[in-house]
Amino acid sequence: MNFNIPMRTTGAIDSQTITQQSGRIKSAVDLKNATNQDFAPGNLSSQQNFQYSQNPQYSQNPQYSQNSQYSQNPQYSQNSQYSQNPWSSVSVPNSGTYLQKGQKIPVSEPFIRIALGWDVLNPACELDASSFMLGQNEKVLNDDWFIFYGQPQDPDRSVRYQINQNGMDKAFIDVEIARIRTEVRKIVFAVTIYEAMQKRLNFSMTRNVYGRILNRNQQEIARFDLTDCSPQVTAMVIGELYRYKDTWKFNAVGSGVGRDLPAFCGMYGVNLE
Repeated sequence: MNFNIPMRTTGAIDSQTITQQSGRIKSAVDLKNATNQDFAPGNLSSQQNFQYSQNPQYSQNPQYSQNSQYSQNPQYSQNSQYSQNPWSSVSVPNSGTYLQKGQKIPVSEPFIRIALGWDVLNPACELDASSFMLGQNEKVLNDDWFIFYGQPQDPDRSVRYQINQNGMDKAFIDVEIARIRTEVRKIVFAVTIYEAMQKRLNFSMTRNVYGRILNRNQQEIARFDLTDCSPQVTAMVIGELYRYKDTWKFNAVGSGVGRDLPAFCGMYGVNLE
């Protein structure tokens, strides 16, 4: 399966527009000859950011209390395990662990939400969230396991993507850990800049890029702020959820690469044309 559409978290396009815009993205570059930099070093700040801790977004946001995405979906209505909305309407002030770059923590929750957020200094920057579900070879099982706005869930519906139109968080990636098939060994969560190379955009034109891990009650398990927002970075790996023996762990990667979208996706075996 080949993709001819860009990743965007704003202005998602329908099938007719997709047909009209076919060929908009250039062919994937040959990674063997690519000169883009590999993962760049960066240091995460452990300083707590209080602008979120007192934000009523989480205690009063009706998005969670009225979300019928799961409870009304007939796909889950016949299955008692998923018949109830995994995201509780109860919200708790932020109190999660602040992670350092490279820090790993165990994940024992059956449901987690990766909430991603950012601010832009240059209004031309449009940031997109995505996820790659990888096998033992560190590549996607196939293109169906690349999750983004145009393909918001995997074939097993264990990972689901949605844009958040309200509040500080810009995008959510929900993970039902119990439903992840055994072939999936790692899930990578990333943020990219739309048409970064063509428009000469980079992460130095952004700020306050962060990721949060929430449980089903909207309690914050962990939070990590990224500081690798340099002019050389056009795509950012936020973190990885990976299998460790019989358990799951989360790694706060927090590193960027200087690659265009096809080359970045090609790192994980996704074919963009």
